[in-house]
Amino acid sequence: MCGICGEYFLNPERRADAARVRAMQQAIEHRGPNDDGQFISGACGLGFRRLSIIDLEGGHQPIANEDETVWVTLNGEIYNYPELRRDLEARGHRFRTRSDTEVIVHLYEEHGADFCRHLRGMFGIALHDLRRGRFILARDRLGIKPIYYWQDAEKIVYGSEIKAVLAHPGVSAAPNEAGIFQFLLLRHSLQPDTLFAGIQKLPAASVLVADGGGARVQEYWRMRHPPALQRDPAQAAAEYEKALANAVDCHLLADVPLGMFLSGGLDSSVLAALVQQRSNRPVICFTAGFQGGNDESAHAATVARHIGAEHRLIPIQPPPPELLEQLVWHLDEPIGDPACLPTWLLSQEAAKEVRVVLTGEGSDETNAGYSKFLRHHLFHQKAAAMRLARLFWPALRRLPPLSGRFAHYQPLWSAPDELSRILANDQTDPCQPGSLLHDLSPRLAKHHAATLTRLQAELDACDSRDPTLRLLQYSRSVFMREDLLMKVDRMTMAHGLEARVPYLDHPLAELTAGFAPDVLMRGGQTKAVLRDLSAKLLPPEITRRRQHGFLVPLAGWFQGDFAAYAAGLLSPETIRKRGLLETGQVAGILDRYQQTGEGARMIWNLVLLELWFRRFMD
Repeated sequence: MCGICGEYFLNPERRADAARVRAMQQAIEHRGPNDDGQFISGACGLGFRRLSIIDLEGGHQPIANEDETVWVTLNGEIYNYPELRRDLEARGHRFRTRSDTEVIVHLYEEHGADFCRHLRGMFGIALHDLRRGRFILARDRLGIKPIYYWQDAEKIVYGSEIKAVLAHPGVSAAPNEAGIFQFLLLRHSLQPDTLFAGIQKLPAASVLVADGGGARVQEYWRMRHPPALQRDPAQAAAEYEKALANAVDCHLLADVPLGMFLSGGLDSSVLAALVQQRSNRPVICFTAGFQGGNDESAHAATVARHIGAEHRLIPIQPPPPELLEQLVWHLDEPIGDPACLPTWLLSQEAAKEVRVVLTGEGSDETNAGYSKFLRHHLFHQKAAAMRLARLFWPALRRLPPLSGRFAHYQPLWSAPDELSRILANDQTDPCQPGSLLHDLSPRLAKHHAATLTRLQAELDACDSRDPTLRLLQYSRSVFMREDLLMKVDRMTMAHGLEARVPYLDHPLAELTAGFAPDVLMRGGQTKAVLRDLSAKLLPPEITRRRQHGFLVPLAGWFQGDFAAYAAGLLSPETIRKRGLLETGQVAGILDRYQQTGEGARMIWNLVLLELWFRRFMD
């Protein structure tokens, strides 16, 4: 994994500049501390920072084809490169290195802009075809690796991180109110938007193709659900075990030491067991430890002992202000996920011993791991009971045994449509008069309708009519892609550490998309297929544990010095200066937390937003 950046002029008479590209490379040096490279030719300048993982001596980038008419840079890994290389060599292509990157230039020679369809991996790619005067950006299917770009009438400026784009002298930072509203509503922006005006994310599973005639973005892949879903639990378990084992094998390709992020939950524990089976030495597993009831480190230690791995426990403390400022710098645009902090600290420690870690991201969204998936599924599966409960809810709510059973469903049956039910199931602010977000910023609330339209488009992109499969696809396309994957990319690469996500190997993700909801969730439990496999690998107390997620004791952090720091950042003077939020509402949120302990998540988001303004806008 590395960092890519550069510029491309749509007018072939213009010339790319090495000094401009060099400044962009320097902005993302942390992504590639081992090497750097440039290729400047005519209208195109490719820049690169390398974190050496495969072919340590020969994998310098940019890399060219035999006659040096096609040049490429890659951020990520191509896991099927050995098979691709054998096929390309049989077709007469000659290779200079053992690098996975080199297969891309030859695939492009064979397939043109469709080369991405043949790749299995995580990637952000920039390619320049000198003969055709063509420039291409490409992003992997599920959005594991990011690419950002800025475009005007004459040029495209791009990078693996926004800070690389901002390092170009032709690009300036300005806030995008639509992106800011998305962040406050969802904890992240939505592709192609960012919080920066004019800077876009290249959508997942897309390529941008540019030449003298302009630039166009086109989709090359979309998740499809088979007409006949797999409804046999035993068959599903067998297929899944084989596919996950294959994904893990592919994700272990490296010429450097690998480790694991081990939370003690089912996802990372199954991965750790499979990795340890394939290793001739104890795998190093890194675990975050919290003070209080959210700590799962004891479960992680149990797993490590059971599989014979080494265990590293990293204590997580309330963040000092200077650490939050670093997080915001590396995130580029704030992500309101407190798990950024433990991920940062785990990465910092892991990078001292390994250069690659495997993580469990994506399992919840492919294996139906969250309780909200089960709740949504049962709501639709037991529609008659839900109609009766809704009808008699005024009486049921006064009967504790029954009110407790149905209270979680009340927001679902009150919602008028599918998207509203999904948002209510996520406890998303409705942004109506009287709601927290609407009253916090009437100015930003004007973007609510457009944001709902964007979310509806993500939902409509799903080809299944099954409401649970649609929710799973929506979750992969929103929360997983925009929050989880960007968090992991930024927090690991801040320390020159590559994170790999085997659960998002696209053949595995396609397989689970074909499992019926009753197969994925059985007996009132989530992740049924993964639990079947875990029973062969893990102690019973791990296999039977309920899903907890990566819980961060956020409320406990807002005490003492940190509470004072947050109040100072969000002073009335500062809020008035920004002109986006209502000063009285911000003061009310702070006061309410002091009195009741409620609202820590919103305070966290507002602190991140203010730090972002100070770092990038002031």
